[in-house]
Amino acid sequence: MAIEILMAVSGLFLMVVAFFAIRDRVLLEAGKPEPSDTGKESN
Repeated sequence: MAIEILMAVSGLFLMVVAFFAIRDRVLLEAGKPEPSDTGKESN
């Protein structure tokens, strides 16, 4: 039963990582019109 839990957790983790990677790529391609929203104003 631990294997199913481990697979479910790893699957959710991969989906979250893929979601953030896709979102970051979309924001980069959009040109980031609001860089202050990310909190990195020094960059």
